[in-house]
Amino acid sequence: MRKGASHAAEARQRMSEASKAALADPAVRQRMSEASKAAWADPAVRQRMSEASKAALADPAVRQRMSEASKAALADPAVRQRMSEARKAAWADPAKGPKHLRGLNSEQREIYRLYRRKGFSAPEAVEIAANWKAAA
Repeated sequence: MRKGASHAAEARQRMSEASKAALADPAVRQRMSEASKAAWADPAVRQRMSEASKAALADPAVRQRMSEASKAALADPAVRQRMSEARKAAWADPAKGPKHLRGLNSEQREIYRLYRRKGFSAPEAVEIAANWKAAA
């Protein structure tokens, strides 16, 4: 590795550690949250971020890297467990659950209804999804 490259890697590592240390402070996280909410309230910022995101996702190399990172993360059972618990908590939250339900299309709502029904099995969901795809 070139001398400059190792220096850059060390600098990135120091910055990462400093960021993690700062984020451990609830007051810093609160200030960052407020600043982010204020920025996202500005339509120009939202438009700029949307365009940047769409441009990045148009690049197949970016999509490939994101896919690989996602697969690597989901290979860890602890990550899958945390995600599962977060989803269950969000759906159980009286404020968030109805918002999630309103965002589902009719097929997704039917699967949700079936999952809530006692005795529902995953093969039923696979069969329902296959029938919807065939009808589309």
